[in-house]
Amino acid sequence: MGALAVALIPALACGAEAAKDSCFECHTVMEGTSLVFTNDVHYQNALSCADCHGGDRNETNQNLSMGAERGFKVRVTREGTPEYCGRCHSDTNFMAKYNPQARVDQLALYKTSVHGKQLAAGNKKAAECVDCHGVHNIRAGASPLSPTQPQNVTASCAKCHTATADMFRKSPHARGFSTARRPGCVACHSAHATEPATDAMLTGANGCARCHRAGSNQAKVAADIAKVLADLEAAGPGSSAALARARQAVHTLNAAAVKQAAEAALHDDGGVIHESVPARDIATLGTALSMFEIDCGRFPGGREGLGALINRPAALPEGAKWHRYLEVDKIPLDPWGRPYIYEIPGKHHPSSYDLYSLGPNGTGGDEAIGNWGPQP
Repeated sequence: MGALAVALIPALACGAEAAKDSCFECHTVMEGTSLVFTNDVHYQNALSCADCHGGDRNETNQNLSMGAERGFKVRVTREGTPEYCGRCHSDTNFMAKYNPQARVDQLALYKTSVHGKQLAAGNKKAAECVDCHGVHNIRAGASPLSPTQPQNVTASCAKCHTATADMFRKSPHARGFSTARRPGCVACHSAHATEPATDAMLTGANGCARCHRAGSNQAKVAADIAKVLADLEAAGPGSSAALARARQAVHTLNAAAVKQAAEAALHDDGGVIHESVPARDIATLGTALSMFEIDCGRFPGGREGLGALINRPAALPEGAKWHRYLEVDKIPLDPWGRPYIYEIPGKHHPSSYDLYSLGPNGTGGDEAIGNWGPQP
């Protein structure tokens, strides 16, 4: 788990031991951030607000303590977060003062990852440090509450990759992939150097073959799945929706399930509209909702609805980093001209939300297409 652990940082200043910490005291009163921060690994190692954000912890006048002349730093942007965290976590000499074995390659690895490359290319929704590790409640890597603990990794990735994680939880790997040796998603995709899903993972030396010997039943399943994907790729652009669904279903590690997912996407409702259209829209909206939850600490409420992805809600938590999550003026309708239904809490996802189309005839039930699959 060394690649996943958030290394503990030594104190740059008095931090939590300071006799005076006006930042900590003020934010305890304002919105309670400080109460959460007491569980943070940085605070527990004598770091406090000013060590990351700058400013003067000894000054009681807010305008002075948060002035540029006192070193206060304007809130970092999403695209600037990796370098911001890397100021300490990539400094060998600094980190060695606390732990000589602390890794300092996380930032370099992140820049090679699918997330890092997307963020550098301007995709502000790409995952960065705080999306996985948290903000003011970052836990030590060894803490059972840390999102990087083996038993928590899949749930952490599911914040963005909900449908894929649901597939994985149904797979033969799900139960065994919660140990230090096989920590959930990162066992295959890696941690900071997160690799995109490719066919090579199924048949290449650095994929399934790392655990499963050639000729084994597991290797045969991987080869069968790879063939399904290869056939879909060879079919050209007309199979793009089926290929996307099949790639997601790969995480079931079941060749039949992968084929069924592809066939479902290719199914034509009355020869006019494919099921893949609402499924694609739901996936896009789901990604936007996940980013809203990451930035704002919660999903949009029932009254706010999907409109909160375009128009800033009035009641957001202090410190929320809301921005427009869709580059459209209106939430799209489903292919049959009806609104997508957003329900929170959901019947199928009580801890989050249900998102679905009522289907071709607008009756729901067996025809509904949602973020859980067709309704039973």
